[in-house]
Amino acid sequence: MKYKTYKVQPKQKIVNRKRTEMLILHCTATKEGKPFSCNDVDKMHKAKGWSCIGYNWYIDIDGKIFEARGTDAVGAHCSKYNYISCGISYCGGLDKNGKSKNTLTDEQKQSLFELVEYLLNKYNLTISDVYGHRTFAKKDCPCFTNEWFRTEYMKWKEEKYQREIRENIKNVGVVYKNK
Repeated sequence: MKYKTYKVQPKQKIVNRKRTEMLILHCTATKEGKPFSCNDVDKMHKAKGWSCIGYNWYIDIDGKIFEARGTDAVGAHCSKYNYISCGISYCGGLDKNGKSKNTLTDEQKQSLFELVEYLLNKYNLTISDVYGHRTFAKKDCPCFTNEWFRTEYMKWKEEKYQREIRENIKNVGVVYKNK
C-alpha cells in the first residue's frame, strides 16, 4: 500500500493511543467530484478550534492515501471513541445537490480497502471492528452502512485472494516448465 505522510502542524501536542479497538470510517461531507485536500480538511478542523486534522488517515478524490494525524495518534473524529479508535475519512459523501450519497470512486474504494486491510493486520482486528461514524453519532457519515462496507470489503478480499491463486498457479507452471 502506497501512502504519503501529511506534515501535521498541531496547535497542541498530540498523544498516542494506548490501544486500538476499532476503525471508524468517515466522509468529509463534500460534494461529489469536488476535490478537497488533506490540507483543506486540516484547515477546516483548525477553524473549528481543533489542534489539527482529526482523522488519522485521509483518502483524497483521486484515491491517494495520506497518513494525516498519525496512525497511532489519538484522533479527533468520534467523541468518546478517539482514545480507542483509528479514524479514516474519504473525500466526498454528498451528491451534487448536497444530499447524502456514497460517492466513493473506484480508486477511493480500492485505497480504502487496502488501508483497512493494512490497519486490521496492524492492530489485530477483524472486519467486525470496522464501523461507520453513523454508528456512534446522529449523522449519515460515511454515507454507507456498516453492512454495505463489510460485504464489499469481503468481496474485494475474495477477489484479491483468487487473483493471487491464479498468479501462483501461473508461476508454478513457469517454474515446472523450466526444469
